[in-house]
Amino acid sequence: MILNAQPAASPAERVSICLEKAARQSVIFARSPRYIDLISLECPWPTDRVTVRVHRNQSFELVERVLKPFLAFAGVIADVTYSEYDDSLSVDSDGSADLEMVWIDFNRYNDGASPLAHWLTQRIVTLRSRSSAPILVCDWPANTDDAKAFNEALRMSAGAMAGVYVCEQSEIATSLGASYLDPRSTAIAGNSLSRQATVLTAQALGLQWIPAALGVRIKAVVLDLDNTLYTGVLSEDGVDGIVVTDEHRKLQLDLIELGRRGVFLAIASRNDPRDVSQLLAAGGALEIHEGDLAATMATWDDKAEGILALADRLRIHPGSMLLIDDNAGELAHVASETGVHCLHATDPAATRQCLRLYPGLFRFHVGAEDSERVHDIQASAIRAAELAGASDEVAYRRALGASLRFRMNPDDLVERLHELSTKTNQFNTALHRFTAAEAARYLDDHERRVATVALADRLSDSGVVAAIFARRDRAVLHIDEIAISCRALGRQLEGTMILECVRRMLIELPTSSVTVDWRRGPRNGPALDWLAGCSGPLVGDGGSVVIESASIAPDGVIIQWDGDADAGHG
Repeated sequence: MILNAQPAASPAERVSICLEKAARQSVIFARSPRYIDLISLECPWPTDRVTVRVHRNQSFELVERVLKPFLAFAGVIADVTYSEYDDSLSVDSDGSADLEMVWIDFNRYNDGASPLAHWLTQRIVTLRSRSSAPILVCDWPANTDDAKAFNEALRMSAGAMAGVYVCEQSEIATSLGASYLDPRSTAIAGNSLSRQATVLTAQALGLQWIPAALGVRIKAVVLDLDNTLYTGVLSEDGVDGIVVTDEHRKLQLDLIELGRRGVFLAIASRNDPRDVSQLLAAGGALEIHEGDLAATMATWDDKAEGILALADRLRIHPGSMLLIDDNAGELAHVASETGVHCLHATDPAATRQCLRLYPGLFRFHVGAEDSERVHDIQASAIRAAELAGASDEVAYRRALGASLRFRMNPDDLVERLHELSTKTNQFNTALHRFTAAEAARYLDDHERRVATVALADRLSDSGVVAAIFARRDRAVLHIDEIAISCRALGRQLEGTMILECVRRMLIELPTSSVTVDWRRGPRNGPALDWLAGCSGPLVGDGGSVVIESASIAPDGVIIQWDGDADAGHG
């Protein structure tokens, strides 16, 4: 499933949520959160409800109790059910949970690292066969050679399974040292975790690991400048008058690292554009430069309007953006008008800590496409400007030198297939939101196919931007979902991508007709407009329509399937 990172709310409710969350930052994101401060927190805003099944040989109940306020900050309430205490880990699951979790005290086993890792891998394989939900496995929180070897083997085996993610509990144990365990708690709590370890485990689960597994994702961090990335006011103090401390620099380097991991960075500042341009120049006062940013909005106009313009430029929904600003009133206003997430910047050290833990920023995996996103958006702006100035649109598109590389059943791209299904909104025909395990089933069933498309031109290599999921049922090829990244839109290649995939699928799964499932969502108008052009008007909120298969390519587009000897030109 995919969650709403920002639950639906009215403008007045969004203001209330923004201010309440700002008031809780010092408690929720604390380096050493206090148990007593957390358990009294109620959740006054809308949330998504999920079911979590915990497979365990030790108690999780105290972690669950303190987990609630952290998950609530992420917009989630969890209904947790438990297995029996079971050293054999029978993984009893009926497949109905939204999330499966393995919570094991590895000190209860006398096996060596390799046999223990092999045994746990087989238990996870069994659980994977019974449930298509994401599976979280907490690693061995010990500093022994056996624990280190086991954890390395666990990461390797989990990486080979769809939708299985390792939670590095060992990092919490390392950070606490001897304070991680409290043997006195075993009789009371059913495990030997200290209270501090219990709270930090709940913090990591509630703010990072569970949201990441369930699809909560921040796609862009939008930054204020004054008294956020430095101390001072640019319009009054000038570039030479602002103060950039070591903590400010560390904050900026943390943000740059987020950009490298695929999160868009943007500036939204009420300042003179010329001053901002000078401030962001390479070799200037800041660590962050223009080249690190996907977009910059410097204007004296309303900041909420600027945020919406940034969302449009980045082709993402405002609800997947995080605004960092020192002005609580500005945050509240922007939240009311746009629905963005908001982080109140108090001092840079505290902001760094909040940024490290903010729900939706943690990733279990970072793929090649993640690191290319900023360059791709910058290239998109160049592409649009060149097209606007071109006297011959057809000739310009031919000169771009677009190439499409197709793959059928790419078993090394399961996470990317899952990501395209769950994260694409504008061009997603059926909104099925496949889990990684569900996506992987298209690779294993001889009556199913999934094709991917990678896109490049002379300005950028966008990587894998599209996935088409299909299955044959008697004489019909059913296209269950078509998902194309918004970064690929606007180059008039969507039809070529889809129809070329369908053409190849019909060679491998011959049928007499092709249907496409569709469902009307809040943002998938572009996908449905394309589908209506192939099938006729779409009536109602969903269904299945017949399309004609063909292979069409704009002049000059290079088309190649992996394994084919020669590329074809449209």
